[in-house]
Amino acid sequence: MVYSLFSVLLAGLVVYIDSDLSMISALSFLYTSRTMGSIILSTILGSLLTMLTITFSIMMVVLTIYGNQLSPRSLQDFLEKRLTLRILSYFIGALIFTIISLFAVKSGQFGSYLISPAISIKK
Repeated sequence: MVYSLFSVLLAGLVVYIDSDLSMISALSFLYTSRTMGSIILSTILGSLLTMLTITFSIMMVVLTIYGNQLSPRSLQDFLEKRLTLRILSYFIGALIFTIISLFAVKSGQFGSYLISPAISIKK
């Protein structure tokens, strides 16, 4: 939940920056056009969905093997590991950030140059 909230706040900040790019003219090398930004964000969204799907599928296979061949205690330990939960939370947070950024870019309410695709790549 924390990663999702952080992603929503970061997306809101980036959308605000996109609405007034004169605030950060020093970072003009990160600007992209609206069409290129839409293409970049769509590609990132597709790749994140693919990674998330593959990760969940592999986890389901591992959980099935754990449940069938090992004790129920090992299954519970796997589900409670912080690293596993953080990785999945990061994927979901990145997905939320990209979806919000893509909707903002597609809405057409900003100028012709955007910074959100560059931040999406860095995230």
